[in-house]
Amino acid sequence: MIFTEAPDLELLAEKLISDAFYFRDEPSFKTLTAVLETTSEVAKYLKEREEALQWSSRQLCR
Repeated sequence: MIFTEAPDLELLAEKLISDAFYFRDEPSFKTLTAVLETTSEVAKYLKEREEALQWSSRQLCR
């Protein structure tokens, strides 16, 4: 599945950094969950971008 509207990767990275500092300052299940959810969003976006690039590459090599 490809994002129809891709999230802003820079904003996701900033959110991840913010969440990580929040977890550092206030370690709890809630703050850890926030870090993991944002990490999951970034990973999903990067995986979908990789798949799209591989598809494009295969189309160009035909």
